Amino acid sequence: MFGEEGVEAVHSAMMRAAQLCQTMKNPQGSLQAIKRHLEAIRSATLIPHVKNVGVSEKKRQSFAAAAPGADGGP
Repeated sequence: MFGEEGVEAVHSAMMRAAQLCQTMKNPQGSLQAIKRHLEAIRSATLIPHVKNVGVSEKKRQSFAAAAPGADGGP
């Protein structure tokens, strides 16, 4: 369940996020920022990438409207 492959899959993204946050003085704030970076990367992969897919403008707008936070809420 917690095999090495899962950790290796997120290692490069985690290290990039850690490099962005390494100058933060507060260690707890740094860890929280790294977590937010990883969550943003994960949520970006869940959104369909419209550029490479032949999707009509109407479907593109419906994807954008259905995206979390599109209505200004949390």
